[in-house]
Amino acid sequence: MHFKCSTLQLLKSIFRFSLRFVLPLVLVWLIFSRLNGDWNWNDAEIKRIHYLVLAVLLWPLNWFIEALKWWLLTAHSLRSLKQCLIDVLVGQYFGLVTPNRLGEGPGRMNSSAPGSRSRDLFAFGNSSIAQLLTTLIAGSIALVLVASFVYPSELFWWQVALPLRWPVWTATLIMLLFYIEPGWSHILRESVNQNGWLGKKLVGLQRYNRRENGRTLFLSMARYGVFSSQFLCVLLAFGFDGDTTEMLFRIALVYLGSTIVPSFALAELGVRESMAVMLLPAAGIDPAVAFIATLLVWIINILLPSMAGMVLFFRSKRLS
Repeated sequence: MHFKCSTLQLLKSIFRFSLRFVLPLVLVWLIFSRLNGDWNWNDAEIKRIHYLVLAVLLWPLNWFIEALKWWLLTAHSLRSLKQCLIDVLVGQYFGLVTPNRLGEGPGRMNSSAPGSRSRDLFAFGNSSIAQLLTTLIAGSIALVLVASFVYPSELFWWQVALPLRWPVWTATLIMLLFYIEPGWSHILRESVNQNGWLGKKLVGLQRYNRRENGRTLFLSMARYGVFSSQFLCVLLAFGFDGDTTEMLFRIALVYLGSTIVPSFALAELGVRESMAVMLLPAAGIDPAVAFIATLLVWIINILLPSMAGMVLFFRSKRLS
């Protein structure tokens, strides 16, 4: 029995190592393998500046929606909407400097009163689940509809990716059912470690009713629409003039891939770019443009808010 347990633990360790390190390294290899000749850096120039300006102007809306979610989910703490926006930006800063964004939740709770921190933690878990679920829903739809846009040059990748549709669809459906009907999470919670990661997430779901969860999911979808539009605007700024519907499907797959592929890189930097280099060129985007455009979206939506959060955090520490 001891030998079986040791073997099982070894297999689990190997599996976790593969997820955390090998897969991201494969994606990084994909980027550099494409550097061997088919990257045209001359095409990587802004041709329509107004689309880039629009993408930048949309980032306050992106984070205002997230602040509104946080304000509604933490109504128990009587925070102002302005304070919630500060919390979200500070959390973004902490998420940037920690692997897998582990610091985002504690960063948001920097202003929490001692008696409300546990409830704020559940609020953050609820918000995170809603945003994750939105990405899975959009990616699941894209996996169905993008099949009509598959080109011969990418058949190898689709032969690998298409069998993954069923696990993604199954996970999305289960998460959606449990999120929309929080009462069902009580049944699942009885069969898992109640003090573990999943058990704590399920407790967080039980603290909100169907109406509150539906509202949070709607706001998460609105925010997803904003940053997907930003991605499209950046590609349009680089001169993309193809099918925007197809491109939105591929953008959804980029976000889906960067969500389900684990990484210990800061802010998952490199994973999303790898996905873009793999998925966008077949639709008429040069790999160099795909890489730079994805990096620009990261700067606009992650780096700029994180810098604002850093300034707000250190300013609050200095005033205190």
